[in-house]
Amino acid sequence: MYTRAHVLPRGGCNERADVKRIWTAIAVCLWASAARADLVVWFTQTLAKPAGVAAEVEVSCAHDRVTAHVVGAPSTAQANYIYRADLGVLWTVLPLWRAYVQQDDVTEIVGRARKNTAEDAEERILALPAAERPPAEAAEKARQAALQRAAVLQFTDSGRHETVAGVECAIWVAGSPAPDSTASAGLPEWRDEVSVAPWSVLGAEVRMPDALLDLSRTLEHWYQGTPAQGGVLAVLRALPALGGCPVRVRHYVGGELMAEYVFSRALIRDVTPGAYVIPPGFERRAG
Repeated sequence: MYTRAHVLPRGGCNERADVKRIWTAIAVCLWASAARADLVVWFTQTLAKPAGVAAEVEVSCAHDRVTAHVVGAPSTAQANYIYRADLGVLWTVLPLWRAYVQQDDVTEIVGRARKNTAEDAEERILALPAAERPPAEAAEKARQAALQRAAVLQFTDSGRHETVAGVECAIWVAGSPAPDSTASAGLPEWRDEVSVAPWSVLGAEVRMPDALLDLSRTLEHWYQGTPAQGGVLAVLRALPALGGCPVRVRHYVGGELMAEYVFSRALIRDVTPGAYVIPPGFERRAG
């Protein structure tokens, strides 16, 4: 944290001027205590498609909020992400369209429940001719069982260790269930490999930021019971279980490496409060 020292003036016989100086000093001290020194972490992102395109991901964490944005990816439109624990929302900000998408309990939990009701399998099966219903019911039962297996997200310690970005890391892995059950659920086969180091790799006094922990719990609350498909979202959900800082994340689909994120640097710095709010004039879009 930054420390700012303020010294009250000495001497002088103008009592009103001295009082004014005192209140000015108090105001400055209050302003300084309100200023935040946030943890800022950078990762290098490399995507398989388009091949070899690298970008930098910058993540800033305050005590109750997180923001992330990607710099240097010309193939995709810029998107910034803002999580506010105090409001219980995750915003995806789209500067190109001057718009944003909001995720919250209503959009994620209630919204999915409404979708499932609208696509109720039982109604679809009942609409079939009587002779076609038994095989359709069996297929749907198998699909639902596969979806339940695919919804289980669990990272396990592989027992392997590797040096990544100059840091000794434990390798944790997670993946989709067996290919046959994945295919029956209509989902791609995926696998994640996460290199985990102590949070102190970001700084001697750094612990897991409260805002990241809250974000992890919120995502788990929203997506629990939903088939996991790996990637950054899965890693964020699993942060408490990993017990450390993800130094490298590798995401595979169908055995092919699709994306890689590698820690590059971190620092503590003052962050403008505007980094955690929707820019003026941006309109909300449906997700």
